[in-house]
Amino acid sequence: MDSTSEINIETYIENNQIDEAIILIDEKFKSDELSEDEKIHLYLSKLRLLREKGYLDKASLIVDLLQNQDRYNLNDYQLVEFHTNLAYLMWWSGKYDESENLISRIYEIIDHKNLDSTSTIMRCKGTLAHLTGLNHTEYGNTIQSQNHLLDALELRNKYGNKIEIATTKITLGFAYYVQGSYERSLQYYEEAQDIFVRLNNAQGIGRSKFLAGIIYFVLGRLEIGEYLLKEAYSYSEDNDNDVFKSRVLLNLLRIEIEKNDTSDEFEGYYEKLQNIVGKNPGIPLIFFRFRFIEALRLRISPRLMDKVEAAKVFQTILKSSEIDLELRILTIKYNIEYLLDEYRLYGEEIVLLEIKELLQVMEKIGTKESATAILIQSLILQSKLSLVEGNLQNARKVLDKSLEIGKQSDNLNFGEEVLAEIDYLEKHIEEWQTMSRMNIHLYEKFEKARVMEYLKSTQDIIKGFRS
Repeated sequence: MDSTSEINIETYIENNQIDEAIILIDEKFKSDELSEDEKIHLYLSKLRLLREKGYLDKASLIVDLLQNQDRYNLNDYQLVEFHTNLAYLMWWSGKYDESENLISRIYEIIDHKNLDSTSTIMRCKGTLAHLTGLNHTEYGNTIQSQNHLLDALELRNKYGNKIEIATTKITLGFAYYVQGSYERSLQYYEEAQDIFVRLNNAQGIGRSKFLAGIIYFVLGRLEIGEYLLKEAYSYSEDNDNDVFKSRVLLNLLRIEIEKNDTSDEFEGYYEKLQNIVGKNPGIPLIFFRFRFIEALRLRISPRLMDKVEAAKVFQTILKSSEIDLELRILTIKYNIEYLLDEYRLYGEEIVLLEIKELLQVMEKIGTKESATAILIQSLILQSKLSLVEGNLQNARKVLDKSLEIGKQSDNLNFGEEVLAEIDYLEKHIEEWQTMSRMNIHLYEKFEKARVMEYLKSTQDIIKGFRS
């Protein structure tokens, strides 16, 4: 294979003409003069293209082929490139632990073999840094994620293509979003979208529109947000990345349910998600996203048995280790809502303990990943429960803790939200003191503390963690 041919393939990749590049590679396979090394090079190039395009099933066929050592013997440089793509495919399939373990082994190969810093190795290092950032995001380590992603952006600016640069910008935008730096997050998303638009990359445009849409929801610009989510799905329909499509549909369906709209549009989205589940029986994340939507439908049913079944589904989802952070937080919040209803009606102490445990899980997640929104929401809810229990001192103590956290954020809205809660508590302190001495029904205390009202506001897509 001559050098001109390799340059042509890279040019197609750079210009995001991925389908054309795949055709070119397939044409080269027709030659009877290819050496084993040249075949491996072509397979690795095609694997990379399929992975970037989101053709996961087709990519897995090449993985199986190259893992057959009786057929192909990859050298150390080829092993690094192969395993880098494989680690990415594992991540897309929700196998975060396996992806992280493979990344560690790749770094061991590079260091132990003392491999030269070729452009391919450096590009792989950029991909590995990006993947490590993604894994830290899924595990809730947002600060570490941000550091790895900044390293990835530096490497990709030198050795990567425009698609890789834009992809890292998107992921950085999400890291800033989790920390509450919404404007900075939106800046990264829009920079990425500009790149994808110039490259006419439909999949990238869809991802950037989806994430920008969420930011506009957070900023209160609801019509723009919903429009961008619908645009995101229309851009994603023609690619095979069903994990991403299921995520967009999860949030579109949530919007329709929150609007109490289960019209034809809802049924259309629901059927699309159901079909995606059927196509991907081996991807638990897609399955649990669908089960979450099923539980939301049951939750709004007037029948008690449906609400109980919804709670069982939420509990099943939370037991899984193969869901992402978005789904975990959403499920925790809706499960808390069900338990609060149960406690408000029956006042059983064991239910209150379950609620407190879930709020502590939320607090740990928020603390671990520096996710200010999650952390403050969990603390405000804990404060409100303290009010219901008559522990006014602890209620104020938790709010003071929340205020200190809010002051450290770039987003002034967090501090203002806590100040509003403190102001409400102080204005009604005498009423709470009286209620704590009297045998007031729990329902009245919940209404006074505005527990359900606040919880529902945190479930809204406007304030959702990763909606």
